[in-house]
Amino acid sequence: MNDKENDHGLDWMGYYREALAGWGLETANVRPLSLSENATYLVTTPQGERRVLRLHRPGFRGERCIRSELAWLADLGKTGAVHTMRTYPTAKGCDLHPFTNPAGQVQYSVLFDFLEGIEPVQAGLGDTMDLVGQVAARLHEHSSRWQRPDWLKRLTWTPERIFGERCDYGDWRDTPELTAEGRDILECAEAKVRAEMAEYGVNERNFGLIHTDLRSSNLLVDAQGDIKVLDFDDCGLGWYLFDMACSFSFEEGNLELPDLVDAYLRGYWSAGGVLTREDMQYLPCMVMARALQLVAWVEKRRETDTARRIRSSYVQSVVEAARLYVEGLFLTEDAIPILRRREYVAA
Repeated sequence: MNDKENDHGLDWMGYYREALAGWGLETANVRPLSLSENATYLVTTPQGERRVLRLHRPGFRGERCIRSELAWLADLGKTGAVHTMRTYPTAKGCDLHPFTNPAGQVQYSVLFDFLEGIEPVQAGLGDTMDLVGQVAARLHEHSSRWQRPDWLKRLTWTPERIFGERCDYGDWRDTPELTAEGRDILECAEAKVRAEMAEYGVNERNFGLIHTDLRSSNLLVDAQGDIKVLDFDDCGLGWYLFDMACSFSFEEGNLELPDLVDAYLRGYWSAGGVLTREDMQYLPCMVMARALQLVAWVEKRRETDTARRIRSSYVQSVVEAARLYVEGLFLTEDAIPILRRREYVAA
């Protein structure tokens, strides 16, 4: 965690005019879109063209880190691996605009093209997790073969970054909804996760550059049926299996989770993704790691609509899932139809 990050003060969100000065768009019409790790705005230029401004939290991501994300986006677009956002250069010809805001903080901003489309579920695609799995397979395939620039620097999603003080979202232990019993259960769960991650290990086959938030809400489907991928600002180096786990964010207590996993795997394997039987043994570990991370997130990002809406019920659902995980009863192989039938794709 960067000590300079403005945790809960939201003044930084109001400096979009200063950010837009980098593109000469100070007089453009601006409407808020979302607030999470950063803030995004719909920008309509005087000519009527639509853009999306991403305004970064001060201190949350450094310049080199953001430029690394944009480098991946550029190569994904160039190779056609997936359809994603295109950046607009500033008046100085740069993809990234750093500026000093009125509070004296350095902020970064990026201007993207506006992508047409609606979320898959709104487009009538009932089995959205199948679609998410297909997109994940394409991203992982690109990640495994892309020759990353030597200067590229993104955070690495290892236990040291997922849990505790170094986690971007803080420590799950700081979330006040946890009871003493709940803390004890999550302590046991974290210890088991750490041990299983160490056992799983890191190699070129199972670890690479990942999206880390690939969910239906970060996909768009346009009128022609083309799929577009959004929100790469949490991307980093991590296990492909952890990337899969992130696709089930906030669903860890959902009784239909095994069916969501089943749909994801069908899509993933149909698109050429490779996960072995050995890999799948560690899926419960990765899903629980993400759940613990999100328990910290609902406190760290308590100003967001999502955190306010779900925090009490979500924390309790994670405690119950963690109890099952510690007992070896969470997301078992027999609960997931495609795994129960031993339909694995070999490496």
